[in-house]
Formats: sequence, C-alpha cells, structure tokens
Amino acid sequence: MPLCSTASQARQTPRGSAPQAPSDQALSKHVVVTMPWWQDLISVGPTSVQSDDLATLLGGAFETDFGQRSFFQQRHHLRLLMREKETVIGHMAISIRAIRMGSTVLTVAGLGDVATDINYRGQGIATQLMHRAIQEVKSSQCAFFLLFGNRPLYAASGFKPVANKVRYTSLIGVKTGEVVEISDSGLMVMPLGSALWDETAVIDLVGHAF
Repeated sequence: MPLCSTASQARQTPRGSAPQAPSDQALSKHVVVTMPWWQDLISVGPTSVQSDDLATLLGGAFETDFGQRSFFQQRHHLRLLMREKETVIGHMAISIRAIRMGSTVLTVAGLGDVATDINYRGQGIATQLMHRAIQEVKSSQCAFFLLFGNRPLYAASGFKPVANKVRYTSLIGVKTGEVVEISDSGLMVMPLGSALWDETAVIDLVGHAF
C-alpha cells in the first residue's frame, strides 16, 4: 500500500436504471470531478478521463511502481479528480468495505491513491479534494473513514492515529499475497456516526489495505 504522495451513499445505481453522469463542482479555477466505478471502465461524456491520464499522474506522484495502471493494486468505488481544463492535476479514491473490529462487523470507507501533480503542489489541491471526499462519505452509511498515512493534512481534516493491530491481505503486482498482521500500520480513523472505535481490537480489513 503506497503512502499518499504529496458518498451520497456509495454512488449506487438502482437496478433497471441507467447510471447518472458524473458531477462537477467548480472550486477556484479548478474543477472536482466525481467518477463512480462504472465510469472508470469507459471513456464517454464531457467528464470522462482516460486511464492513461490517471496512470501518468499516479506514476509521477509515487516512487512505488504502478505498472502503468490507473490504480495501485485494486480498483476503487469512487474517484475524486481535480482538473484544470483537460488536465488531471489531483486524485483521491474511496473504497467501501465491510471490516471486522474485533468481533464487530462494520461498513467503512477507505481513502487511497492520493496524488497531486508535482507542478501543482502547494496550491491546496489535496485539501480541496479531501473536503469533497469527507462530504461524500458523511452522506453514506459508513461508520468510519479510514486511511493509512501521516500527512499533516489528515490530522487537520479530523483523522486521528490509532494503535490497533491491522490484519490484511497483501497484494503485489495485482496478485494475492500473504495475510499480514502489523501493529505499526499508520492507520488513521475519522468517526462518521455514533459508533465508537475500539483501539484494543484487532482490525481485520477482510481484504487488501486501502
């Protein structure tokens, strides 16, 4: 899991109805594009983004090899893109997951693949995307918003570091690896409702890390 570089309810489509077009929100001279999972697989419409553009942004933002993919190890449920005209200059991705906190099963949102074009860093791109990401997950049924990292932006946005042991399945080159359990994971948590986080419990991500 690469550390970060620099949903209305999980955008579900009712059965029998056509997916709605991604939404744009003007922020300063830039535009935030909300791109659900199904839009990630096609290139149509005024807000479509080519996978090559995303792969270029992510590949340039991380030292980790993305293998020319538009995602690190797995696709996400929702992407948030910052664009200047036709250029993608910022990216965050949200995944929805059922996890276990001890014996309790919870639905959470996880943040990953956070990147800003190196030519646009220091302009508040990640801050604006984070604001939009939090809006999305707060309108969902998720109990917590999770991420792995330690950037000042995360604490300033309301995430708190926790010391839980974390169990997850490692993915390497989009291949399933071993089940890993670590104590110093860099996990940070934001409560989204009334549920209480148990820092004594083992957190089982029931899959790969975000």
